[in-house]
Amino acid sequence: MKKTNPKIALIAAICLGVVALVAGGVFLGVWLVGGESEPEGPIVRERTHVGARGTVVTEENVEELLAQMNEPSIFDHYRVRMNNNWVFNTATSPSTNMFVENHESNPGTVFFDVVLSDTDELVFSSPYIPLGGSLRNITLDTALPPGEYEAIVIYHLVDEYYEVQTTVSVGVTLSIQG
Repeated sequence: MKKTNPKIALIAAICLGVVALVAGGVFLGVWLVGGESEPEGPIVRERTHVGARGTVVTEENVEELLAQMNEPSIFDHYRVRMNNNWVFNTATSPSTNMFVENHESNPGTVFFDVVLSDTDELVFSSPYIPLGGSLRNITLDTALPPGEYEAIVIYHLVDEYYEVQTTVSVGVTLSIQG
């Protein structure tokens, strides 16, 4: 019987150990990342889908896309009429002064979402506001502890089929008194 060199046996054992560690790490990584989990970030409702998202520019479509960019759109402006400091006596009471109007000069119906600036947490979703309509003194969908919060009102301008065509964002302060 042939004797095995102890140095070669040690090197082979180390190599096998390294291979086993790498294989175990790959298995663990796939197992941890591959599982289903709840999505993070703000809640996105189906009505916020924008059909034009994700257009890839290629040699074949570049001329068509450039022509579309030069076409006039009824959604190229939006007149914001609102106040920007919304006061709430408590976390579950209606605002005492909140006001948003969909001005008659705008292209059509809108809805808006309010998200906290620092976390993107969705704290209010409005109903559709028709042209010339307004919304006053909302109650937040999420009860916030007393304090002042910087937030973003994201207006979603929709077409006659209620498909989102564009968005406009405006900063507001939410003041929860107590």
